[in-house]
Amino acid sequence: AGSGSGVVVSADGYVLTAAHVVGNASAMDLLFPDGSRKTAQVLSANFPRDIALMKINEEGVYPFVDIGDSKKLKITDIVIAMGHPGGFDVRRSPPIRIGRVYDPGEKRFIITDCTLVGGDSGGPLFNLAGELIGIHSSIGKTLAINNHAPTHAAKDHWEAMKAGRNLGNNPFATWDPDGPVIGVELRNEDGHVVATRVRPDSPADKAGLEDEDIILEINNRSVSEYEGFIRQINAKKPGQKVTLKVRRGDETLDFSVRLGRRGDIFGNTPPGRERQPPRTPRRPEFE
Repeated sequence: AGSGSGVVVSADGYVLTAAHVVGNASAMDLLFPDGSRKTAQVLSANFPRDIALMKINEEGVYPFVDIGDSKKLKITDIVIAMGHPGGFDVRRSPPIRIGRVYDPGEKRFIITDCTLVGGDSGGPLFNLAGELIGIHSSIGKTLAINNHAPTHAAKDHWEAMKAGRNLGNNPFATWDPDGPVIGVELRNEDGHVVATRVRPDSPADKAGLEDEDIILEINNRSVSEYEGFIRQINAKKPGQKVTLKVRRGDETLDFSVRLGRRGDIFGNTPPGRERQPPRTPRRPEFE
């Protein structure tokens, strides 16, 4: 289960966000700027390009943005990013970030220097005509390298996605209770992986990790986003050990963590398969 930003793209309530935000969920809670809440059905996703389509369940006429032609993007084009860095905050509007295109996204992602922060995922990237041409995906190796799914990755397959047909393999489709975990909720922030919450009595807790620790390395390999960190974990088995290099305040610490079994820590039911209580706006980006 995840959280992030999103954007309404039609008057009847279709919403684009990042595929990794919806994860394996079949429905999501939407919090609008005026404080109102809606629920939306997750229809489908283009998983290789990290873009997903939802539909608001309540009928109505919704404010929306137009989808532009992301195929017309060129290197050095000026673009505008918006979203909710750090999570929704009623005291502010979504911060505006202006930057340039380094890669127009013909192969996979649009790459810009519009700085993204955890919570921005799924938010909109606009051209100067105010048209939606990208959906925020992930932070690169530095704050000057940021990835956005091009909107043509959804627009070219619009009818199929509305009909519920996914593109590519869903990395969240299989909830293996025997898979390895360390027992932390993670978020991407400023090019780092942050332990938002260490689950009590989990392998990470027993090893000594604490909330808000910044994970720099796993098995002597640097990590800049939780997707890469999770791939490293998934390559192991419960019972095996991994070494972590962590920054806590001004200290750099080393930990050895014996991996646990997912079912023992998070349960045998995948997220999104059962009715979940409403989430708060400041929930972690990924668990």
